[in-house]
Amino acid sequence: LMKKEIKLEIDSRLENIPLVGMAVNKICSSLNLSKIEAYEMELCVVEACTNVIKHAYENKPGNKLKVAISIDDEKIVFKICDTGKSMDAAKLCPKEPNPYDLAESGRGLIIMHKLMDKLDYKTENGKNILIMTKQLR
Repeated sequence: LMKKEIKLEIDSRLENIPLVGMAVNKICSSLNLSKIEAYEMELCVVEACTNVIKHAYENKPGNKLKVAISIDDEKIVFKICDTGKSMDAAKLCPKEPNPYDLAESGRGLIIMHKLMDKLDYKTENGKNILIMTKQLR
């Protein structure tokens, strides 16, 4: 099983997120994913990074946000790491939300659930890690 990995790191400013998105899109386009799927992966990573900057880092620059992308024959895995405020892991539960009481911030998670095959979130040693997995056909 051939595994490839790349790590991207940005400062916690929203202006940096599109760069990560473009990298993700390009990487996914080089795999066995359609244009639409490559865009969907970009969207998920952009959403995840936006959540980190807005919520974990409360829009404060000067913090590190890391995105590790690993690819093997079967899947592509995105790990989004930060050292900010951790999220309640219960928020990851894929229950169908009521669209009327949905805060703006909750929408990203729904998108991620729909487009990714698996979502995991953990906090260890002061690090928050969101792991998103997409199976490659």
